[in-house]
Amino acid sequence: MEKLREAIFERGRVLRRVYWRPAARVALIAYVAVSLVSTLGGEFASGRVQKAIRLGNHIPRLSAWTWAVIGLALLLVLGVEGAVQEFRRLNATHEKALTALQEDHENALGKLRSDLTDVRTERDAAKDEIERRFSALRYALRRSSIDYNVALRPDGSRNVQVTLNLANDSDEHLRYEMEHIAVFIDGQSVENPEFYNRGTIIPPHGTDLFRYPFVCGVSADWQTGSVEFAVRYGHPSAPLRYRKSQALKLRTSRLVGPLPPHDLRIDADLVNESEVEDV
Repeated sequence: MEKLREAIFERGRVLRRVYWRPAARVALIAYVAVSLVSTLGGEFASGRVQKAIRLGNHIPRLSAWTWAVIGLALLLVLGVEGAVQEFRRLNATHEKALTALQEDHENALGKLRSDLTDVRTERDAAKDEIERRFSALRYALRRSSIDYNVALRPDGSRNVQVTLNLANDSDEHLRYEMEHIAVFIDGQSVENPEFYNRGTIIPPHGTDLFRYPFVCGVSADWQTGSVEFAVRYGHPSAPLRYRKSQALKLRTSRLVGPLPPHDLRIDADLVNESEVEDV
């Protein structure tokens, strides 16, 4: 029942929009007035009154059925015209809504494009900042010095340990990994040396000591040696990007006064140093 009532009301609203227009109202009112006056005057008024009502003979005398047919024809014409006008109104409303929807979509799309541009800009800025920070480490790793630990053995020979002092000259943390190192003292070295670790993270402007195992049983009067190493390094948050290497020659001299094994002075001369390579 509720659906039927809603359907009737809906169709009633459609008929009202189709027929209840200014031109249609004027035509219907004029038709009703003329037909009613003509019909009633022809049935009940005298000839003189009928002539006055019909404005002389300008309004023809028609029967009720003829006026009914004219009314139906007028109703049809007005219905068609009203339907056309209603269609145009609905079409204009639809186009207006569609245009508004299209503008909303274009505005939303423009905002998405703007947001995407902002995201890309931020991404590129972040990538540039990361690249800047990573590139700042290219020349950051430096061998600042070499330390030596010499221990005296009961037979008078020496155990010699070489330690590299590696410095980070940058404002960033730096991670390094010793790729290769070989130490020879008087022609002797350590076969298959083992390391607790081959690298670590050095804080900004900090240092780290990389110790090579003791070379044991070195002659007390040894004079020369060598150190060769290659190290990879970079930012801790990324794969190591850079590599550098050095070759050094060790030479000794004897000090007068100190007791063994402190009577030995060891100096390191740089023989070769590679350019920083990209890994």
